[in-house]
Amino acid sequence: MFHWVAVDDKGNSIDAGDAAEVGLDGQWETQQAAEAWLGQMWEELLFYEVAEVSLYRDDELVMEPMKLSE
Repeated sequence: MFHWVAVDDKGNSIDAGDAAEVGLDGQWETQQAAEAWLGQMWEELLFYEVAEVSLYRDDELVMEPMKLSE
């Protein structure tokens, strides 16, 4: 399963409660589904002070950290 790991601008993990509220605790069966979710949610993630996200398949990093804004 694929899942996103998110950090703030200081490199700290996003609060578990906030992560659950915005859906970052979700898991997707395909990379395409995970990326589609991110495409719909990135602006809301910024509201929760998410600075960058990385995509994992189980414990394997499949997408390097990606900044959500410049």
